[in-house]
Amino acid sequence: MKSTLKACSQGGCFKAATKGRYCEAHAVENERNDANRARMRKEVWKLYANPAWARLKTALLARGNVICAKLTDGQQCRELVEVFHHLLAPEERPDLMYDQNNVIPLCKRHHPPLAGTPDWKPGVDYVPNRWPEVRVG
Repeated sequence: MKSTLKACSQGGCFKAATKGRYCEAHAVENERNDANRARMRKEVWKLYANPAWARLKTALLARGNVICAKLTDGQQCRELVEVFHHLLAPEERPDLMYDQNNVIPLCKRHHPPLAGTPDWKPGVDYVPNRWPEVRVG
């Protein structure tokens, strides 16, 4: 029986596709992108278009939350913030969309493909934002 290998669907990659359409190196990022595209089709995506979301992100950065908040074995990641992650997904809790205690800054490597991570604990899984009150909207 003849086995057919397919090339990774990521542009410019010539490795063998081992996980669906992508090689192992590109599978995780593309799964995340696919999940984000699916979320964008949902009604909740309009919450991200609200100017309050941009103001919250700006306020968090202005208050010094510029380093990824993810903790691994008690050590904080040292990468710069690239995304803001909701602990409780806006799909489940739209009332917490702009609550700074529900939003943590992460680098892309630590941003999970899940829409929320309600099991993450402050001081164990992430460093909480240092300023208790960031009011927007």
